[in-house]
Amino acid sequence: MNARALLLGLLAAAPSFAQAPPLAPAADEPCRTPPEAPIAARVGTQDVLLSEVDGALGEALEELRATLLSARLEALENAVDERVLAREAAERRLEPAALLARELEGKWKLPTVEDARALYEANKAELVGGFALHQQALLEELTRRREAEARIALLAAWRPRHAVRPLAEAALLADPRLAPTTAVAEVAGARITLAEVDAPIQPMPRLMEEELYEQRRRKLDELVRARIALLPAGAPAPTIEIRLLAPRAGDARLAGGEQPALGPADAPVTLVLFLDFECANCAKLHELLVALRASHERELRVVFRDFPIREHLQAVPAALAAEAAREQGRYFEYAARLLRNQVGFGAETYARHARELGLDRARFERVASSASARAEVERDRQDALAVNVFSTPTVFVNGRRVVEHTREALEDAIAGALRERAEAPKR
Repeated sequence: MNARALLLGLLAAAPSFAQAPPLAPAADEPCRTPPEAPIAARVGTQDVLLSEVDGALGEALEELRATLLSARLEALENAVDERVLAREAAERRLEPAALLARELEGKWKLPTVEDARALYEANKAELVGGFALHQQALLEELTRRREAEARIALLAAWRPRHAVRPLAEAALLADPRLAPTTAVAEVAGARITLAEVDAPIQPMPRLMEEELYEQRRRKLDELVRARIALLPAGAPAPTIEIRLLAPRAGDARLAGGEQPALGPADAPVTLVLFLDFECANCAKLHELLVALRASHERELRVVFRDFPIREHLQAVPAALAAEAAREQGRYFEYAARLLRNQVGFGAETYARHARELGLDRARFERVASSASARAEVERDRQDALAVNVFSTPTVFVNGRRVVEHTREALEDAIAGALRERAEAPKR
């Protein structure tokens, strides 16, 4: 089955939500989806449309949408069932678990050995070993299925009493860029938003949104190169403007708080770097960021945040040493020393850097070993995980992840952030 057929099959299997009419947002609600510029890039005077990029992606795009739709439909059904069960239990003055246990009693039968054998025969081509080896697991699986089916049927029978109503077409759930504030269903007039649906299945929706962007960007680069190849021989190189934007991380903590930062606080562009002091690529990127800051002094603010990789044994001690230097106002000089020479990390190295920078030794050692410094490093790590950071270096420009860490890619991201700010409606 191809991805498009799978997508249509999922919609057909969700009758309660697949046929819902689209809901017009209320006056005080944001639109369901963020506006997407139809122009993905400009090559000279030629436009590359987003629809052209998506058309070229074809099956890959449909597969991504089908995967997300399947997960969201299941999560939506679960969210509705939880609301229905809570209301039904409240009306009967029972705990939800007690109500379920009472209502499901006698509504389903325990599977027999014959039932387990039938399931084994239907699946033995995929199983290793005889029936006896799998009998107990098959009985447990059949028990789980039957109880789940009875629960689903019970809750479905209660739904009409609690005014369950879909508020958005199920097909919209296949869009990774659907706004979290979108109301997708309601139970007794209380709306269920996409954020509530996505919460139990995160980070999948955010990763899907990032995957969509990366696939689009790779295909866009191919289309841009194809446009350039069609230019007459000897024609001047065209100006290339990339308008496709990466998704926002969607987390206010990304550059919040008193993080070490270079550049004016009111700079229109904020670049956040999650780094590990033992990471060789972080050291290379640090040199590039120094150069970028020099060419964007008024426009760019660079924020450093820690994401120590667990496999790097000195990553946390190095981050703690940098925190201690920060407490004495020398974070960036200290960080630069760590990144310029990543050999021989250890207590002696950290103390030597502190001494050469003229830091108060006792104060440095006290902060480096303090619970507050360790908490600061851990806070950075948790904030990173909240926005799907799993490796270093990871870069965000105005909340949008930059996958490639070349000068060209970062300049494109900065230009895009400045353009987005200039084109934003004035408040």
